[in-house]
Amino acid sequence: MVKTLTRKKKLTLRPRSGQAAKKPVMKKGKAKVMKMKSKSKVKSKAKKAMVKKVAKKVTKKLMKKTVARKAAMAGTLGKVVHYYDKIGVAIVKLTGTITVGELLTFRRGEREFTQPVSSIQIDHKPVNKAGKGKVVGIKVVQVADPGTLVFNG
Repeated sequence: MVKTLTRKKKLTLRPRSGQAAKKPVMKKGKAKVMKMKSKSKVKSKAKKAMVKKVAKKVTKKLMKKTVARKAAMAGTLGKVVHYYDKIGVAIVKLTGTITVGELLTFRRGEREFTQPVSSIQIDHKPVNKAGKGKVVGIKVVQVADPGTLVFNG
């Protein structure tokens, strides 16, 4: 069968040699257009439902990650944001309070070391105590790469 369009915009089938003619498969009219609209509405509702379902899953995953991150950060005093290897100084953004002489543990992955705080500096000026939100320089004995978490000793 070969499909052809007549001038009246009807889809008809023309029989090949030796075959009987069939009825037209589809006529364009109002009824067909209405059916198409209703199908598209159903599809859009299904799409919206799928998007909501995926968004819910993504939200759950993000919540799990943030809860785990907050649990890991619960006992932290700060996080190393930069490390100067030649002078052995770690720049730490504090989430708690530290003082000179306090014992600190630096932990990242498998690497972990503990040391007392020998000096703290804020803007190249030595201080004895630094609080939450401050960015301080701390002299360290081992490498403390950016991302290293600082805990109470």
